[in-house]
Amino acid sequence: MLLFEFRLLQSWPNTYVYTKSIAENIIRKQAGLLPIGIFRPAIVVSTYREPVPGWVDNFNGPMGIFAGAGKGLIRSHHCDESIKSAVVPGDLTINALIVSAWDIANNRRSEKDIPIYNYTSDDNPITNKQIRVLSLKYGLLTPFKDAVWYNSIAGRKCRLHHLFYVYFLHYLPATILDFGMVCCAKKPKFVRMYIRLHKMLEVLSYFCLKEWKIKNKRWTETFSKLQNEDRESFYCDMKDVFWDNYFRTFLLGIRLYLLKDLMETVPQARKKWRRLYWIHQTLKFLFASIFITIVCILIYYHICVCLK
Repeated sequence: MLLFEFRLLQSWPNTYVYTKSIAENIIRKQAGLLPIGIFRPAIVVSTYREPVPGWVDNFNGPMGIFAGAGKGLIRSHHCDESIKSAVVPGDLTINALIVSAWDIANNRRSEKDIPIYNYTSDDNPITNKQIRVLSLKYGLLTPFKDAVWYNSIAGRKCRLHHLFYVYFLHYLPATILDFGMVCCAKKPKFVRMYIRLHKMLEVLSYFCLKEWKIKNKRWTETFSKLQNEDRESFYCDMKDVFWDNYFRTFLLGIRLYLLKDLMETVPQARKKWRRLYWIHQTLKFLFASIFITIVCILIYYHICVCLK
């Protein structure tokens, strides 16, 4: 099965984008003169304004990463933090889709000219690092009640660097916890959980290590046709998105709508966060001290050998 999937995908990163490409090719071949077009959004994330700021109903993409980070489970992500991230809020994406359908209905086309609307954040870019910093900045105001560790996720471009942290901060604690569960006659689960998490992260890493140059001329021309009243009713101008405001509700939306963690638990969660923060800092200091001590011992031993 895996061999068949490998031969089928070839250069495609996963079945999701592969099947989307197949769907587009079918449309091109079978559309005829139907009033039809192709709408391609970037990575869709939680809402900006409607129905409420931060609303989300799935763990796909960045939501899954930061849900795991907020719980203290994901400490390292294989990505290039310097590149621009192609993310668009869900409510603006839906409005842009409606606007694209309106444009298709009002413009005749030839049989071979199927319009493609690329809806991206190129007009208002944000880097992976800015996403992480803003998410942590506002997410720490309303931490998760069920967090098992302090939220300290970091993006690492070098795969070896990333894997060091994965084995040291993910698999090592998971193995210790599973060993404790076996000793208590319980079924181990943490290593298996991290295996599933890393499969998801590997899929996302493909899109976080490359910067995508997407042409959106057709969408820009379509948007320019809208009257001011329509621009407000179908709000979809990415240039108007103030990212700092958006990320005020990003982790809060994950907390409320995905994890069902109500606002009444925030005081309790903040107390737990402070405790986890100081444990986190203490362990960092402890490991740094051990590392420096070992280095000093090795240097001292080397000097002693040289002097002899």
